[in-house]
Amino acid sequence: MTETSILGRSINDLYRSIGHSLVEGRKFASPPNDATLIRRAKLWLSEHRNDLKMAICQSATVHALLRRNSTEREVVLLTAIADLITSLVAPISPWTVAALLIKEGLHRLCPELSDSND
Repeated sequence: MTETSILGRSINDLYRSIGHSLVEGRKFASPPNDATLIRRAKLWLSEHRNDLKMAICQSATVHALLRRNSTEREVVLLTAIADLITSLVAPISPWTVAALLIKEGLHRLCPELSDSND
């Protein structure tokens, strides 16, 4: 999957993907439905929000990228955030989490970034 294609996915699709990663390898009487996967992913994100916030919101790279006005800014930002959070989100794809945070708006995670071009 390319960086631009992951950024083109819907927020719910990204949550579903995270939910699948969280339940992968577990045995269920029946496979979890989309609502369950999304709920699990949102719970996971809520539980990891502070760690993600510390890694992303304090990054000088993220701040600098948000000040850039270029067409490839989102792709470069996705790459930078994925790199920052890789060790925090395993076994979930850091690309998926980074794309979700960007699509939901980094200002929701880091209100101090609201003054940037987010």
